[in-house]
Amino acid sequence: MAEPLGLPISSVRALELARRHVPDAQRVTAVSERGWRHVAFEIDGEFVLKVRCPAAPKDEVTREATVLRYLEQTSNIPAPRLVAVGDEPRIGVYSCLTRMPGISLQHYGRPWPVGSVEATAGAAAQLHGLPVTPLREGQAVPLLDIELLWRMGIEDLAARGYVDAAGERALTRRYLRDEKLCGAERAVLLHRDLWPENCFVDADTGRFVGIIDFGDAALGPAAWEFGLAELPTAEWSGRLQAAYQAMVGPPADFDEQVEFCRFVNVVSTLPRVEGWARQQYWPMI
Repeated sequence: MAEPLGLPISSVRALELARRHVPDAQRVTAVSERGWRHVAFEIDGEFVLKVRCPAAPKDEVTREATVLRYLEQTSNIPAPRLVAVGDEPRIGVYSCLTRMPGISLQHYGRPWPVGSVEATAGAAAQLHGLPVTPLREGQAVPLLDIELLWRMGIEDLAARGYVDAAGERALTRRYLRDEKLCGAERAVLLHRDLWPENCFVDADTGRFVGIIDFGDAALGPAAWEFGLAELPTAEWSGRLQAAYQAMVGPPADFDEQVEFCRFVNVVSTLPRVEGWARQQYWPMI
């Protein structure tokens, strides 16, 4: 099996690590890269060894492990089961999980199977309904500071000359207005990456199987789940939000809350993107 270039470890080393937790592991059956975040080594088609890439947040693996343990103890949300977390010199923290059966909706292709969007929305509603107090202890899962995200982003844009002082004040008055979204009292457990690539279905029947990749999980307002700004998936996020609202019956101003979160996300993202991405994000403001 040809390996992608630039892996943090080889497949041989990944198999050695996997055997510490799954003694009968035989071989690496697939390798997938998640951009600069992590590399997932599929073991015998049944397990996944996730190794963080050097540039990724250091707490991503441990955060996902915390959430998966919590889900297994408190809910029936279909998600991978955590087998183990390890820490290896020169590699860092890694995790071993069960592999989610089926294929992602991204690989299944369009049209998405009937009921798959609704099932994902149902899983999100379950996630948002879980008690979050245990996850706040020791900041195991971070609380989104929306006001800080906004101010860091808008100040960076001003420093780069994209907005002047008057524009900075005007944008802040316009968008940083919903104080009820900025406090911990309304925080729920968010997945924060509910895109088709993380939602799995049965390859033959299209039946919803579950959700993977909780490394971005955080505590924050429910609207943030639907306020991410990736333009290529606007159809997906719109359908997901509509299905969620039909199930949960959120506040009448939920659409405005989502818009608010989307613009905060855009402003906090703009300083980190260049080229075509900046050209597409900027008009949204």
